[in-house]
Amino acid sequence: MRRNALPAAVLASLVVLVAGGCRSEHHDDAGQLQSWQKEKMPAHVTAELPKANYTAVEVRDGGSITGSVRLAGPAPVLPDFQIDGAANACASAAHNNRLTVGTNRGIAGAVVYLVNVAQGKPMPAFAHGELVLDQNGCQYRPHVLAAPVGAEVDFLNSDDMPHNVRVQSVGHDSVLLNVTQGARGKNDPWLIDRAGPLEVSCDYHPWMNAYLFGVANPYYAVTATDGKFTIRDIPPGTYTLKIWLNGFETTPKRDNRGQLVGYAFGHPYMQEQKVEVKPGKPASAVFEVRPR
Repeated sequence: MRRNALPAAVLASLVVLVAGGCRSEHHDDAGQLQSWQKEKMPAHVTAELPKANYTAVEVRDGGSITGSVRLAGPAPVLPDFQIDGAANACASAAHNNRLTVGTNRGIAGAVVYLVNVAQGKPMPAFAHGELVLDQNGCQYRPHVLAAPVGAEVDFLNSDDMPHNVRVQSVGHDSVLLNVTQGARGKNDPWLIDRAGPLEVSCDYHPWMNAYLFGVANPYYAVTATDGKFTIRDIPPGTYTLKIWLNGFETTPKRDNRGQLVGYAFGHPYMQEQKVEVKPGKPASAVFEVRPR
């Protein structure tokens, strides 16, 4: 007879307490999601979905924020990506897409968003197939795609070659999605299950890189080719406006045989500023990014 064994009644009580606690914890996380988050809940969606902390209301005398994200200082010279295999089909992908500078030194692909917004206009409603991250010419297009948490994104293969879509949190090794797409037309839907940036890559073509950015309210934008953005229908008030821009620094990663297996990229650029939005009036905000 084992002297340290717990009595059966005590064990049963512990099981009930643990099981009950787990059920309660799960209910707290999933039970408070908004309807737009609950509509489609595939298996990969976890308790990391945020609680419902945004309420859609009628916005009267809403204002707007218009501005730009600009490059300060000299533009860095980025090395081209090394294209291994399928050189003809992937030749255009050699151009390093980590930094795109347009008119008036505007930077494309920066995510601009308000934080801690309790209420405002409804979340945008996207039709099935409207949000697409396309694999075309051995590149992800667009390079940055922002969408609300709970929105469905389609990973589409438009190339006549297989790709492998890998999604993981920036700065972490945890893989959220890893799926092979063998031929043109293959499509895999995926639900954005957390706020912030998610890194997208391809195991078959190590230069391929892109980002999904989950947002928790409808007040966001991705800068255009000239670096400009506009966020509309904002309830009057003072807000914190943030930007997120992927790092430019590009370093090849190789195995012990010298084979290219991927790229390491520099830390993202993040800034914020306070912006006052007055009733029916436009506010302005300019961010300047200085390369490290």
